[in-house]
Amino acid sequence: LHSTSRRQRQMCIRDSGMMGEIRVWNKVLTAEEINAKDHFYKIDPASEGLVSYWKFNDNNTKDKVVKDYSGNGFHLETKNNANWQNVSVPAED
Repeated sequence: LHSTSRRQRQMCIRDSGMMGEIRVWNKVLTAEEINAKDHFYKIDPASEGLVSYWKFNDNNTKDKVVKDYSGNGFHLETKNNANWQNVSVPAED
């Protein structure tokens, strides 16, 4: 995947595994933030320090673009067609 942002930053992800989402932060998260209730399941796209947030659950790669939900416009462009598969996460407590 490559970033298609207007800032021309480029990022390459090569992985043969499955990803449910990726979050990129411009700050170090504290243990409290990482362990906070719902951090694994929900994130406010307007969170301080959240640079990019790709959910990979759209199953909609029109023009091979994966939306950045942070609002910062760092959409990703897939080089190949994405292989979308349903995955499940552990149940919330």
